[in-house]
Amino acid sequence: GPPACGVDLFPVPETGTCIPIERVNKMFPRVGLPARMERWAKRHSTVVFKGRHVDVSRWPRRVYVDGGARDYNSSVRWFRTTYPRGDTFEVVAFDANPAWRGTYAAHPEVTFHALAVWDRNETLTFRGGHKARAFVEDRVLDGPYDTARAFDFAAWLRGHVRAEDFVVVKLDVEAAEYRVLRHMVAERVIGLVDELFVEFHFRELHRLGRAARYPRAVSVALLHELRALGVYCHEWA
Repeated sequence: GPPACGVDLFPVPETGTCIPIERVNKMFPRVGLPARMERWAKRHSTVVFKGRHVDVSRWPRRVYVDGGARDYNSSVRWFRTTYPRGDTFEVVAFDANPAWRGTYAAHPEVTFHALAVWDRNETLTFRGGHKARAFVEDRVLDGPYDTARAFDFAAWLRGHVRAEDFVVVKLDVEAAEYRVLRHMVAERVIGLVDELFVEFHFRELHRLGRAARYPRAVSVALLHELRALGVYCHEWA
């Protein structure tokens, strides 16, 4: 079984070692955009990449999956230039907004799909424009509205990666992360993910759609649950 590790350490069964991991910040006060950007930069400077403590080259196949990728110069470029050996990973990017497709034209090393990450295959309704979208479920919100094709992310993972691959996933999917992650756990595919970056949307930050349902404590509990299941999990923002 995995090694027993102490506080702020994470077991790596493949190597039989314990590696560091940053603590979860239980408090996350609502702040304006400049302060959020400063906090984002600070958080990313303290994130402990699993790839800095294990030699990812020991995995013949390495895959980075970006859910809510936006344009190439957003999180995909960040991963390829920042993560250890990030430029050696296969990259698959998903975003509900097809307008971003053109930014990947000069990057054939990335496969882009104009699809929304979700827990089933269906058409979703969104509120918002090209730069920011929020899911609409049971609340009536002012338009304009858009629709997008969504897909079962857990099923896609099961069909496209293997347990012997090194898989890094980033999710920034406008409050769909709670439903998607629960589905991944229920379908027993969460174990295919070696490292996970998630932006949790919660009541203290957002007032639209499902995000209003989730207090900070819910995202903290889910983060701890994922780590307990063996997922080396970080908050994206």
